[in-house]
Order: sequence, then C-alpha cells, then structure tokens
Amino acid sequence: MTIGTITEGSKNQGNPSDPIFVVDVSFTGDTSYPSDGTPGFQALVNAAVFGGKSSLEILAIMDFSCGQYIPYYDKDNDKLLVFDGGHATWAEVGNGTALNGTTFKLTLLMK
Repeated sequence: MTIGTITEGSKNQGNPSDPIFVVDVSFTGDTSYPSDGTPGFQALVNAAVFGGKSSLEILAIMDFSCGQYIPYYDKDNDKLLVFDGGHATWAEVGNGTALNGTTFKLTLLMK
C-alpha cells in the first residue's frame, strides 16, 4: 500500500524560540457527559495547571490512558469530545453518559 502525495498545509510562522509546553494531566470524566463535548476545556486546564495565571493555547492532545475511551480536542469550539473505542463505529459517547469512573490521562502540547 502506498499513501498519496503529501502536501504542505500550514506551519507555525511564529518565533522559533516560542516555547512549547508539554503538560501531563489526569482527571476523571464528566458525571454526565454533555452532548457535543465538555466546553471550556482550555480554560479548565489553564486554571488547574497554571492557577488561572496563564492563557496558553492547547495545540494538540495525546491520550496516554483512557480506558476504552478516545478523547479528541475540538480546538475551534474549545471542547473535549469523547468517543467510545469499545464499539466498531467509534461513536461519540451519548448525552448523559457517566464517565466519572474513568480516569483520563492526557499529554497536552500548549503554547
């Protein structure tokens, strides 16, 4: 199998010395997952990790350990979405799903 031609999208044109922070976080999921994801995830992280004294932007998330769940950060809408990897369709978990029995361990790239 051969992948198609890789073309350049966009790249950071900022100062090459701008720091990128690698932040490990751990938290339990929502007691009642809201439809379309948990809003305000970036502010929640900044408050917990930096005491609200920072407004770092989340660039990407990587899951380290999340049980059967697959988290995805919707950067445009600042929401943490959770998909159920235990199903063949990998559908988003349903509204009201209790995720508080699962510990989500993530690595975040922030600037």
